[in-house]
Amino acid sequence: MSKTLTFKTGDVIIREGERGKGYYILESGTIALSKQGVKISELAGNGTIFGEMSDILDEPRTCTATAETPVQVSYYPYSLDEIIRNHPQIAKQLVMALAERIATTTDALTQGKIAFLELTKR
Repeated sequence: MSKTLTFKTGDVIIREGERGKGYYILESGTIALSKQGVKISELAGNGTIFGEMSDILDEPRTCTATAETPVQVSYYPYSLDEIIRNHPQIAKQLVMALAERIATTTDALTQGKIAFLELTKR
């Protein structure tokens, strides 16, 4: 079903702009997310899903994920249709992760944090 992958500190897991298939679940370690070379977030929770947006939207990866510490992930090489059809429990986990991201982004927008990040990139 999944493949376990291990990355050393500094290894790129996914690269912004590349085409990707499938998604990852963080098992251990810390990952930095960057967009256009600017760090925008960090992932550190066991069970955190990332990399799914490319498949869902059928677009290139939206950011780069780099191991900040040694990292272990589970990689699921399935399309969204395959996940919904064959792995409904994983589909539910994806929906929950996306809903949490929307809530976090909405909170950040209302508190002015997104505007601050945009200003610091200039």
